Amino acid sequence: MSEVVEQLEAQLNDFDPDRRREALEGLLKEVEKSAIALPPPEPKVNLHCHTFYSYNGYGYSPTC
Repeated sequence: MSEVVEQLEAQLNDFDPDRRREALEGLLKEVEKSAIALPPPEPKVNLHCHTFYSYNGYGYSPTC
């Protein structure tokens, strides 16, 4: 994994929603450049979700 991708993934844990959005946008750009390979889409949806605060006990954000 590239250092850029690692930094963007780490930024997903930031408490600032703007920084998390920037990280997601940066990761999307890496996908578009083929620096990140995504698995093929599947015909199912995971509706399991968390709030930002349900992760707070461990210092994570829900964008991880």
